[in-house]
Amino acid sequence: MAAYNGSTARLVLAQPDLVRQAAERVGSADMPLTIVLHEHPDLDCVVSAYLAVSLLTQGQCPVGAESLAAYVDRVDAGYSGMSLDNPFSVYAACLFLAHRLVLRAWESREEMWTQLMQEALRVVDFVATKAARDEQSVFEIDAFACPGLFGPRDREEVRQDIERYRRKLADPGTHARRLRLRLPSLFGGAAEVATLLVRDVQNADDPERVLFFKDWARSEFVGLCVYHLPSPGGSGRAILSVTPESGVCLRGLGSLLEKEESRKRIERDGVDDREIDPLTGQKKPERWPGSNADPWYDGRGHNYTIVDAPRSGTVLSADEVEGVFVRYGHREQADMEPLPLPSPESTAASPEETERALRHLSYLGERAPLVPKPRRSQRPDVFISYPRTKMAWVEEHVYGPLRAWRGAERIFFDRHTLNPGGAWLAELAAGVENSLVVLPVYCPDYFQRPFCQWELQLAIARDPVGERRIVVPLLIEQVEPPGFCRLIQAVDATSGNPQSAMLTVLREIFAS
Repeated sequence: MAAYNGSTARLVLAQPDLVRQAAERVGSADMPLTIVLHEHPDLDCVVSAYLAVSLLTQGQCPVGAESLAAYVDRVDAGYSGMSLDNPFSVYAACLFLAHRLVLRAWESREEMWTQLMQEALRVVDFVATKAARDEQSVFEIDAFACPGLFGPRDREEVRQDIERYRRKLADPGTHARRLRLRLPSLFGGAAEVATLLVRDVQNADDPERVLFFKDWARSEFVGLCVYHLPSPGGSGRAILSVTPESGVCLRGLGSLLEKEESRKRIERDGVDDREIDPLTGQKKPERWPGSNADPWYDGRGHNYTIVDAPRSGTVLSADEVEGVFVRYGHREQADMEPLPLPSPESTAASPEETERALRHLSYLGERAPLVPKPRRSQRPDVFISYPRTKMAWVEEHVYGPLRAWRGAERIFFDRHTLNPGGAWLAELAAGVENSLVVLPVYCPDYFQRPFCQWELQLAIARDPVGERRIVVPLLIEQVEPPGFCRLIQAVDATSGNPQSAMLTVLREIFAS
């Protein structure tokens, strides 16, 4: 199996005889069999042990084994096992168990890991059994419902971690910046993707550290550059990544960072201390995939979706790492900011000037002039209802133009509108009820998210057949809406020209 590149769980499922043969070599069936695991056991470790135990005790893999292995394959390949939409997955549960246990005092790390395996195996068994019994996807199962392991405080801790994530993005100290980078496509050419640059969000001594930062961020951004500031006398740590499902990669970025790393070390010490021992002058043994003992990892084992700093840390500053990433992504040619639209209340803005401002946004649809309506109240003008999986797209193509037209304070977009720690469910309901226009973003994910359906039903209850033009749906992917919302025609943005579709949406809002 030298060429095998899947998860260990998948290997156990594909080659059960290897497990049986290993057990037979032990000798007597009465002898206890020890399954040896690696340090810091992760989800793949837990699931592979779960499958192996079932093979050795029951003679076959348990129900739900195939679904579990498929799920672990995706997590192992770099796909997110949890998200803002699905914060209580089996992946999240195992991570949370590890976090909870590390806060306790232990005689040894091995004792802690043993306890982690015992608890995580219970969670995996609960999820696998429920998936098979209820014919549910492993992705959809609430693993925090596993009896005896989690309670309301644990759920609240996860929710608070989401709030910490939001606060970190708003904290000037993290230098969080959103931009669009043009990255290589796995299928040739390149594509622009929403990217987050951020620093210092998971320092161990920070009470506001975000436990699951990467997982929350991957719900909203394709590209990530997370830099951890060095401790006094230490080195920094940087991880750069893209989501595997995005179709883009970071091929070549690792070598660029490696060149900068070597240049700075030579500039500082006269030699690259990862290649030559400064004390002895002897050449150090090389470690794959570089030409020194501690290179940047370029992502070749993960389809070039992740680039990681040397194990000993990087001497490059956050500015230097981010600068390499931004230049690699052709930042100068990407993310052109739209010119602001004049305020609807401005007496200096004629209909012709408003039309010209719309053209500057490149929303080049029909040429009919637009006349802004006067603001009728202090309620939000537009409530945007969308699935979290489309947040980056919606922020760029929907929220951006609406914000430029009305101002951020007049657009209800939960990411920028909801207050951390607030009664967010009540705020959402009030937003749908009070907004002049509700703009649902139709796509398959939208009709699979309970909260999206809740928002949509609240909106349509205000205007069931569209007579008052309260609901203005935007169709961004082909999908068959449920019967209760088919009386209201959606604006079609599936042709690949969201600019033209948004111009139509703006006209609908102006005219309402």
